Amino acid sequence: MAAQSTEDIRPLRLGIGYAQILNMATAPELSSANYRFESTVEDRGPDISVMRLPGEFTLATLGPRTSLAGRITGGRVRMNDQFRFDVPPDFAGGTIDSRWSGTGLSVGLSLAIDLDNGWRIAPGLDVGYARLENKARYEGLVAESRPELDNAVFNWNTDAVLVTPSLGVQWMSRTPERTLLARAHVSSSWVRSRRESAPVLAFEEQVGAHSLRLERVAPLGRELAGRGIDWVAFGGAAGFYGHNRRALGFSMVYELGLGLQISLRAGDAAAGRALRVGLSTLKGSGFKGWTFVVGLQH
Repeated sequence: MAAQSTEDIRPLRLGIGYAQILNMATAPELSSANYRFESTVEDRGPDISVMRLPGEFTLATLGPRTSLAGRITGGRVRMNDQFRFDVPPDFAGGTIDSRWSGTGLSVGLSLAIDLDNGWRIAPGLDVGYARLENKARYEGLVAESRPELDNAVFNWNTDAVLVTPSLGVQWMSRTPERTLLARAHVSSSWVRSRRESAPVLAFEEQVGAHSLRLERVAPLGRELAGRGIDWVAFGGAAGFYGHNRRALGFSMVYELGLGLQISLRAGDAAAGRALRVGLSTLKGSGFKGWTFVVGLQH
């Protein structure tokens, strides 16, 4: 990021960006992935990596069409960027290499309600706790501004609390030849910092996220140890919504991928719990990325 002076970066503008980084560690909309933004001669472009480990389990069956599930999610997000400070005319002020690291853990409940014709709705509520820190390295004349920037814009840390109500909607159609699945999810997270290393870092933000995913699963015609193997084609879109949705430089991510899944019990992989592996490509405004998928399917 090119800048003319340190005044181009203000902590008061960055709270929503911090909140979005923490949201990516625990919210399901943006999948575990690596994102790389386009570079120019003047701007190296940031990169973001997300790793998230979700788990979900049935707590109780409340009726023939209703069940209560618990879930726990742990995640980590890293974002690297380089800030350039140029003093005209053609005098290099230096650079700041910056890394944000966020870790989070959330627990929640989800109520699954099956409707007619393959539809299901699932309202949920998650509560999480996260930590975000920044580490930066100064090079050149800009290092003289370190006393003003440290613990305000760079080289700081904070904890945060996240409360996230959400709503999921799913449609499924299953035949012996194939399974079609469409899933939409929307959430709104309240994110408030606490135990900041400096008062100027305090923030309280709302982060809206949404996603849409489409899948087609069909038998591969092969078995392993008596367990059916399916091939999977999937695609979708996810991102942030709201007037500050581009705080991290993007608002939407589009995904397209292929995978295989094998049943965890003898028989059809699509009919019960299955282990899935896959690879997908990601694309958005000014960036591209990829993700390797490993997970259990229900």
